Amino acid sequence: MHNRKKPERDPTETEKQAVRDKAHVYRSLVTVLWEKRKAKDYSPETLGVLNKLLVSNPDFYSLWNFRREVLFALHPALQTLP
Repeated sequence: MHNRKKPERDPTETEKQAVRDKAHVYRSLVTVLWEKRKAKDYSPETLGVLNKLLVSNPDFYSLWNFRREVLFALHPALQTLP
């Protein structure tokens, strides 16, 4: 009951494939965002992709900085707030 470890099992091939697919999508979104940052593409679409990635990995601080850049470009009045 308490303090008993669950028996470990190897992941099935379907589970492994799901993890690989998720990692592929994540890497491709990061690549797209770096290209958009290099091109200074501060569009609402970029903000949507940023939000999607930050929900899945909120510890990616460079993305938060890029999000701030996009928000400042879309709403310049935000820069003057105290």
